[in-house]
Amino acid sequence: MRPETSRRALSLWITTARALAALVGIAVPLLLVRVFDQTTFGYYKELFLIAGTAVPLLCLGVPASVFYLGPRHTAQGPRLLVQSAALLGLSGISGAGALLLFAGGLQHFFHAPLARYVPWLAAFVALAVPAALLPVAAIVDRRSRLAALIVTGSGLLYAAALMLAAWLTADLRAVMTAACGVMQLEVVALVAYLVWRASSSRGAPVVPLVRAQLAYALPFAAAALVGLLRDRLHAFYVGSTMTAGQFAVYAVGLIQIPVLDHVTQTVGEVVVLENTGHYSAGHLAEARATWQRAAVALATLIFPVFAIGEVFAPEAIAVLFGPAYGGAVPVLRINLLLLPLEVLLASPLLRATADVRMMVGADLASLAVAMITLVPLAHAFGPAGAVASLVAGFATFSLVASLRNAARLELRLVRFLPWGELAKLLAVAAGTVCIARLMVSAAAPVWRVVAGPAIVLALYGIIVWRSGLLPAADRTWVRELLRRVRSRYARG
Repeated sequence: MRPETSRRALSLWITTARALAALVGIAVPLLLVRVFDQTTFGYYKELFLIAGTAVPLLCLGVPASVFYLGPRHTAQGPRLLVQSAALLGLSGISGAGALLLFAGGLQHFFHAPLARYVPWLAAFVALAVPAALLPVAAIVDRRSRLAALIVTGSGLLYAAALMLAAWLTADLRAVMTAACGVMQLEVVALVAYLVWRASSSRGAPVVPLVRAQLAYALPFAAAALVGLLRDRLHAFYVGSTMTAGQFAVYAVGLIQIPVLDHVTQTVGEVVVLENTGHYSAGHLAEARATWQRAAVALATLIFPVFAIGEVFAPEAIAVLFGPAYGGAVPVLRINLLLLPLEVLLASPLLRATADVRMMVGADLASLAVAMITLVPLAHAFGPAGAVASLVAGFATFSLVASLRNAARLELRLVRFLPWGELAKLLAVAAGTVCIARLMVSAAAPVWRVVAGPAIVLALYGIIVWRSGLLPAADRTWVRELLRRVRSRYARG
């Protein structure tokens, strides 16, 4: 429960926890494609497409406002958390009511019998919206070990509950019930944490704090709405124009690489926490250093995974999901193009400077590009073209937002990021993946999936470490971490 003062330690704990949860979470769709037929798996993906869209929208920017206001109002932290939970609870219940009301419309839109699952979907949304505050509260309080326990525990429990329900019943309603049960436990844990935190700050929420939160959260929610429309438009289009079985194949191509998106999220949250203070204090040099070091750190992780995904996509889909899902390969390869854009950290920097107007503007520009390109690309290239519209939209957002961020931090385009270091990292990743592909080309697909990425990561790690591409400060930190691990192991 002790607050963590080190930014690196906080990032390490949360990233590790999310990585563990993600590694277990990837097992859920791998089991479900073997338990359910392709049509039922498509229903599952459509239901969680709806839930995955509704929950972020119904959060109304409240979790993001906690990241922004928490460091600025540390004395009122408990009150901020309690009022945030109340707002999220009301929003979740309202969203659940709307889903129940429009169940027939959802069924008509997807051309699938989804109405019979909507009561479970509504319950899940009502619980998941306030539960989203649980890890955020611990992270903002800098209780890194508690946050890691929450993230890991909830992820493990969620994956285990869904897989057990699917394995024992082969019934999608049982899977939805299990998901609701886990969300209910998270809400109970949130209430317990809030009661404990509120003991240090009694009294009703302060009106100015409520106003400050809504002033940040609601514009952020508007930007999030536009961003979600951009990010999910292609999936809803495919879901409404294809059968559930075809959508299942498409959804497999959209699968997130385990760990990586959680690493990106954690780094982004740390950048928000650090640069909110730097920028408000006028410390632009520190803000620039935080941004650029975070970008290099992300690139160090993202580039080899991106190269592995592009080269070994056919084997990965065949081994993990089976030959029936081979049509997901081109969708996956196009979707992977989003990864290099994450290095720009465009959204976290806008959040750190509270530049909500630019966030909305960049999101609107990206949504316009996604909408304009969706139908032509989908007609020309099929499902892969649909996801290509997402890449075009996100690239637009990244460009517009990054130019604004550079101006805010008084940087010119040529010094926008350490382009030389990034180019070297990308070249090393491309070279090592080519070597690995040649080395395992004669092996069976399952061995190519296992050995190929292992060779890439080993070669990449050696080259990056020994060549000095990893910044000296980060190498020193890694050495110190390894020294501490060895000393604890020796004492044990």
